[in-house]
Formats: sequence, structure tokens, C-alpha cells
Amino acid sequence: AFEDEHYATEPAQRAVRKIGPSALPWLIKAMKGDSKPFTKVCVVNIVGNFVPPAKSAIPEMIALLRAPEPEIDDNIKATAIEALGKMGAEAQIAIPDIVGALSSPYVKGYIIGEALKNMGPASIPPLLVALQSTNARVRTEGVLALNKIGPMHKTDIVGLVQALGEGDEMVALEIV
Repeated sequence: AFEDEHYATEPAQRAVRKIGPSALPWLIKAMKGDSKPFTKVCVVNIVGNFVPPAKSAIPEMIALLRAPEPEIDDNIKATAIEALGKMGAEAQIAIPDIVGALSSPYVKGYIIGEALKNMGPASIPPLLVALQSTNARVRTEGVLALNKIGPMHKTDIVGLVQALGEGDEMVALEIV
């Protein structure tokens, strides 16, 4: 039903939400399979909205984040990050993979920051490590993510000062 993108998407999503968590095995299978990218986005979005969180789907969402770019597009990765963020602390195991998405040219730091903010303070140390990357984009998006998380502690500021001192204008603009 998800394959008919604009015609059946909303009714199909409503139907799956009505079924609830008992639909989870089918949804996880759809994430793993050769589904179209639009289908994967819809499925990941539905799973991310389950209450209580669909913990059993976390490993498959992490696999989507780890998949190479041609195989999985960045829209799917961004949706998986948002879904994991909605799961909060339950999905902390995904923090390294979410931070790893900073290198993606299409997944924005604010999406990553919003997800990590919901996961709590355990997400800050990996972001500080990302600020030491040689890739300016990773540093810039890392600063955006940290800004989204909220007020910083003294240890966070040290990492930002180090990133600022490295001389990249885009990183400096995001810090200021």
C-alpha cells in the first residue's frame, strides 16, 4: 500500500497505526527489504511514532544509518534519526551512528541535535569528539547539533574553543 506514494500513503499509515505494535514485525521486514525509498521513509516514520517506543526496531534503524549512501538515501537516514530521537533514552545505543551522520551532506545538524537532545547528556561527548574532525562540514554540523541540545557545560565550551581556534570560518560562524 505504501508503494502508491501519493494515493494510498496516508490511509495505509493510518491503518498500520490502528494495528499498533503487532504490526512491528512486518514494519521491520519492510525496513530490511528492497522497498522503495519512499516506503522506507513512511515505515521508519510510523515506527518512530509508536508509544511506547518500538525498541525492537532500533537495530534495523541503526543498520539504515550505517548503510552506504547509494543504497540508502539521506532522507531515509534523516527520518531514522528523527524516529530514534523520539525514542529518547531508549535509543542511546544509536548515538555513535547518529553522530556519524554529521558527515552526510544532506542530513542537517539541527535534525541530529534534536534527536540527541532527546537522548540526554550521553550524546554530548561524541559530539565533542566530532568537533575534532578534519572535515569542516562535520565540525560545522556538530556545532549546530550542540546548539540544538541546549546550554553548554564548561567541558563543552573547551571543545568549542578548540574548534574555533582551528581557523575555519563556517565553524566559527556557527559557534558565534
